[in-house]
This record gives sequence, structure tokens and C-alpha cells, in this order.
Amino acid sequence: MIRVKALDVAAGQRVQFAALTREASRLEVEDAFFNTGSAMMLPDVPGQETPGGSKNLEFSNNEMWAALHVAHPEFAIIMRTTAFDPSAHGVDDDGRADGLHVILAVLRFLEQNSAHKLVAAGHADRAGDDAFNLRLSGARARNVVAVLEGRRAEFVDSCVLLHAAEDDGIVLHYAARTRGWMCDPADPSRPTPDEIRIFQQSFNADFGAKIATDGAVGNETRGAYFDLYQSDLEARAGGREALRALRSHLRFVDPAHKVLACGERFPIENAEADGLRSQRNRRVEMLFFAPPRVPNVAAPDAGEQIYRRRLFEFTALDRDALSPAVGDVPIAAATLTISPAPPPPPGIGDANDTFTTSLPNAGKSNPKAPWAFLSAFEQYHPDEGAEPSVRNSGRSRPPPPAPLPPVSGPTPLG
Repeated sequence: MIRVKALDVAAGQRVQFAALTREASRLEVEDAFFNTGSAMMLPDVPGQETPGGSKNLEFSNNEMWAALHVAHPEFAIIMRTTAFDPSAHGVDDDGRADGLHVILAVLRFLEQNSAHKLVAAGHADRAGDDAFNLRLSGARARNVVAVLEGRRAEFVDSCVLLHAAEDDGIVLHYAARTRGWMCDPADPSRPTPDEIRIFQQSFNADFGAKIATDGAVGNETRGAYFDLYQSDLEARAGGREALRALRSHLRFVDPAHKVLACGERFPIENAEADGLRSQRNRRVEMLFFAPPRVPNVAAPDAGEQIYRRRLFEFTALDRDALSPAVGDVPIAAATLTISPAPPPPPGIGDANDTFTTSLPNAGKSNPKAPWAFLSAFEQYHPDEGAEPSVRNSGRSRPPPPAPLPPVSGPTPLG
């Protein structure tokens, strides 16, 4: 609705009005991709447990179940007796795609809409004071823009500014899920030094890097997080050159003011009703404007222009339509090829080959102490020596077995 000041029009006078609409578009990096008090954008939605545990709920339409049992009895039994796990069907706990999927959708939109330009607006919930939330919201927006532009140093800087231990557990879980690294933390809220060390070692092996493997999260490890994000973005975009081509379409309303820190000033309507301390307000909104109707993001009241004065009407974009989601296939599997092995040298594998083996003497034998050769083994592996009943009862050991003679003769191989 557009309001204008009173206008005097003479009787019989014809006046024509032209309303300039200020339409804009929006993609949201939702609250699930940020931990409380942290600026780091997460690659995965953290696992969330239902308060009080899960529940089995009966479907109330008994007539439908009866008809289903008649028409498809086997399917009906499975539906009634098998629990549905959304994560097993490619759906996150809250139905949202992962964070990198949103980044690609932003790039695809700018590629397809050459007139539009971008502003990244960071927001916070009400968990902290106004000054902290204003700083946090700006750091979140800068972190997302760093991933969007491929700027490693800016990503690390914003993570150092505001980082949470829970961030590390989620990234380690993501690496274990997508690449098979054995770093999945037992407690995602607080990964252990050993789990972090395995991530560091796996990163060095797969990326040919040399970050410290000290089991502590520092700037090198945060840089490894960024490299992991970029590698996966490249794979989803179709390769390094394809991602570089997408980034060539990045355009900002004001390159000197790419982000807008909003703090907690512009909450989502009715966000308090969800009972999560306005958690939904913890987000970064990627806002697209088509010139010449763009906000002055350098102005002190830029947030009010966009949100409070209703100067723009936003259309929520469908990120799945812009960038179809991909499955959780490990990235490394995309380049895996299987080829036949070369034939063995002549004669190898023939049934008439002679196989000879012998058992070397591990040490000098002592007829008075036939089991003495086990003393070194028991020194380092006390729990793997004699059976407890023999070791602890004070009885002597059974006589050692007779030595085996060397084996020779035709032995089939296969």
C-alpha cells in the first residue's frame, strides 16, 4: 500500500499516477547454520533431539488404514510398524538443505539475473546485549560473504572473532559424513583433541597440506575448514573453473558496504512465539535489489530503509529450483575409477608351483624353561599372555608344543 500526501485536484481535472514498485528478492541462511554466539557459518544443520525424547504417534484416520490394508497389505504393515527417520531419506532434521547449498543458490540467482545486486544482512537473536548482537550479526554476514567470494583470510578472521566449540564438532561430523574421515566426534558439542588430530591428519593426507596435527583448533585448522567448504563447492558447481565462472557474476549494491549489521533490531514476525528465545532471528539474509531502486546501505538508517519503512517488498526465492540439492555421496567418490589389474607374470598362480615356508627361531631355547621366550611378550602385553586360570593359579604351564618341521612340496594356490 502506498500513501501520498493530500493533493488538490480541480473538478474535472484528470491526473495520472505512476506507482514505482520496489520489489526485491531474498535467500536466507537460517538460524540452524549458526551456533549461539558464533559467527561461523556451518556446513551442516546440527542434529537436534526432540525435547523429552521421540514419540510414536498413531495416525488417527482408521478408515484410511483399513482401506490401505485391503489394497496394499504389505505396504500398510511397513508403514505402521517401521519408524520414519527423516535423515535417512535425505532430509535434515528441520527439512532444510545444508549451508553450502544456499551459497550456490545465491551465485546461481546472480548468474540468471544480471540486473540484481546483493547485500548480506546479518541478524542475531536476543541472547546477548545490543552491542554484542550488533557486532555478532556483522561478523556472521562477513563470514558468509567470505565463503561466497572464496576469501580464506576473511573467513578465518570472522571465526576467530566469534567462535564456539560446537562449531568444530559439526565440521568434524560433516567431514566424516561426506569424506569418510574417522573424525566423527562422540560428543559433537565438545570434540576431543584426538578427534581433532584425526581431522588434521586426514586433511593433510587428502589435500596435500601441512597444517599442525596438534589436536587443537587454531587458525590453520579453521583455514582447513574453509578449504573443505571450497572443495565441496567446486564439486557441486561442476569443477573449479565452473565455480570461478559463477563467482564472476557476484555484484554488490555497494562494494564498500557488502554487509549490513542489523543486530536484533529487525526480528522475524512472531519469532518469539516459537518458544526458542527468538532463535529464528539468528540468520543472514541475502537480499537482491534491481537498480535503480536500491537502498543506500552506507546510510546510518539503511536497516530502517529495508525492514522498518517497508520500502521494499521481498519475494522468498526457491533455492532448490536455483541449485538442486545433492546427495551425501563422498566427494572423493566422484573421481574414483576402476580398471582391470595387469595380468600376473608367467607362472604365478599355477597349481603346480612349489610353496616353501619355515618358522625362524625367535630366540635361544632353554630346556629348563621352555616358555621363557614369552617373557618379553608378557612384559609389554600382560593381558594377552597365558590364560588367567594358568597365570594366577600358581600352576606350571603346560609343556610347549613340539616344533613344526619345514613344509615343502606342491601346494595349490588360489
